[in-house]
Amino acid sequence: MTVSLVRFESETQWGWGVRQGDRLLSHDVWAGLSTGEIVRLGLAALRAAAGSGDCTVFDLSQVRILSPITRDQQLTFQVGNYRSHLREVGVSNPDAAPNVFFSKAVSALTGPQDALHIPDGVRLLDYEVELGLVMGHHVDRPVTVAAHQLSHFVAGLVLVNDISARDLQIADGQYFHGKSHRGFCPVGPYLVLLEETEFSLLDQLQLRLWVNGELRQSSSVRDMVHAPPAALTHLSAAIDLHPGDLIATGTPGGCAIRAPKVAIQKLLNLLPDRMKLRGFIAAQARSGRYLKVGDIVTAAIATPNGEIDLGTQRTEVLA
Repeated sequence: MTVSLVRFESETQWGWGVRQGDRLLSHDVWAGLSTGEIVRLGLAALRAAAGSGDCTVFDLSQVRILSPITRDQQLTFQVGNYRSHLREVGVSNPDAAPNVFFSKAVSALTGPQDALHIPDGVRLLDYEVELGLVMGHHVDRPVTVAAHQLSHFVAGLVLVNDISARDLQIADGQYFHGKSHRGFCPVGPYLVLLEETEFSLLDQLQLRLWVNGELRQSSSVRDMVHAPPAALTHLSAAIDLHPGDLIATGTPGGCAIRAPKVAIQKLLNLLPDRMKLRGFIAAQARSGRYLKVGDIVTAAIATPNGEIDLGTQRTEVLA
């Protein structure tokens, strides 16, 4: 059975707690631990500590929930990993899309209820609900990960919103700057640790995101081109992964960004690069789908029966 961890701060304490309904059971020895340190304790030890009677009990509604990913961990994101999203940005054969990754600055991390401030000059602020894998073990060599081996590497799951300034991203011709501004990576509310048998439920997870109550994104993990085992296999060939590191696995269709119609693309291609960029940004801005001051973004990931529930984010967009 899953264990939901919450990283929080209150007037008297900050640290980690095991969620039980509307309560948090927090042990003093968990204060100040990184994500990697808390997951290395393991499910059995966390359950035992929470049931020992030595914990302080907090009301979940009375604490500030922090990102369950701490700033000493790596943030790695998959690009265009859902068929529905690849189609909406103009990819004609999604199943042939390469397995591409980028990183985000850790200063982009923020909590699941914190406000999002639009950076000066950004016109095309987009949202991307994503399933995050949280590593449970070190990987320091190439490995081939089969589906039934996922629990050997991954400790649990988190909800992520990959906020993107599309105008900066497109102008730069790369991902890091346009996706790494402060506040561009809301994570949480829960870090859900799974039993080995529960990893078989990943395909049932439903990802949803609303803007001002309008459902914009809705899909399941089955829409992925490169599933989590393929992501780990690909990454391990090049980089080390550590307990607590985050791997966000892409977003489904329904983002604000859209590929221009074929006729418009042909016209834009006739223009100099600078005019082409201005024309694209102006056309995107007219869609009315990008985030603006006052918008409320809500995101959730769960299985239909609630057996795995990563909680709900609520992000208010401010100037």
